[in-house]
Amino acid sequence: MTRPAATRQVTRELTNDQPVRTQASEVGTPSSGFTMIELLVVVAVLGIVSVITVPMMFRQIERSKTMGFLAEVRLLLQQARQESIRRGVDAVVLLDPANQRVFAFANVDGDADSNYNPDPLVTNRTVDYEIGQRPFVFAGGSPLLMFWGPDDATPDAEDSTEGLSLINGCGDGDAGPACRAVIFQSDGSVRDAGGIRFGIPEPTADPLNPDPGQNFFELRIEPAATARVELLKYNWDPGFGPEGFYPRGFDPDSGEALWRWYR
Repeated sequence: MTRPAATRQVTRELTNDQPVRTQASEVGTPSSGFTMIELLVVVAVLGIVSVITVPMMFRQIERSKTMGFLAEVRLLLQQARQESIRRGVDAVVLLDPANQRVFAFANVDGDADSNYNPDPLVTNRTVDYEIGQRPFVFAGGSPLLMFWGPDDATPDAEDSTEGLSLINGCGDGDAGPACRAVIFQSDGSVRDAGGIRFGIPEPTADPLNPDPGQNFFELRIEPAATARVELLKYNWDPGFGPEGFYPRGFDPDSGEALWRWYR
């Protein structure tokens, strides 16, 4: 059967004006992607960013651990005071550098030297019993914080405490955290006001002999009547006053932060 001439004409025009795309013509189309130079640039940028941010990230983690530990010790002090009021006996918070911890107990037997004298056979708390303890936080096998004051070259020395009560038969000339304790009395007061000081050591090749750092903290317990516990940090060069321990906040005149981190 022969098609009409008009139909043949339209078919030729469509064929000439709109060529049909075949699968073969699409195969040769180039695909999009990264070149080797672009990939190398991305890798270089990532390397630079990691060099800058990774140390900052580790420092932030250490600071978070530091603040967490100090908050736990502060809570332990408050718990010891509450237990002293509840039981009507002294509660003693020992600074224990030998076992790298802060340890609190109820001094039920009233030992004058504030020695811990528990009896494992007695379960009704008619003898000394533990209130709680906070072990030191470690980083890389070494303590992240130690009993350390800003005036001391080594930890566990004289400036690691200020004030507080003498224990363990120590005399006025004896120094160091092992000779001092926070003793809360049954009326909610603290026998001797003062402070417990912690420092972040600078690591050395010998983990047992770190160098003193620049970040020092104090848990201050005063006044004696109310035994308020406040966290302070040492500022070496404040623009608003003398160096010393300051609470967290801002100077009202200059607006400068009272706390400063030194690494």
